[in-house]
Amino acid sequence: MKIEGTIDLSEVREIGFISRQKGSFTVELFSANLSGDTVFTLQHSVTGDHFDVAQDAGEDISETLADDTAFVKSYEVDPAVHFKIVFAGATTGDVAYSINVN
Repeated sequence: MKIEGTIDLSEVREIGFISRQKGSFTVELFSANLSGDTVFTLQHSVTGDHFDVAQDAGEDISETLADDTAFVKSYEVDPAVHFKIVFAGATTGDVAYSINVN
């Protein structure tokens, strides 16, 4: 399943979705009008109520989206886990996203 859309960072600072099955999902983000580099974290929750930053090899998953530069990365996942991409700071701009959820 593919989840696609665009968010305006001046109004919304997160993108949420649920993993379907054990395997992986791939995230693609792009913006052509960011006011500056934007740090974001991948957060997860079993219930969808209480989120924590996901980790890879004991390190928090924190990435940076730069203007006019596509971000594409895959992550391993268990089934039925709630995820959200949370953008930090106060940057503005439109972020287009496409998430391939298995």
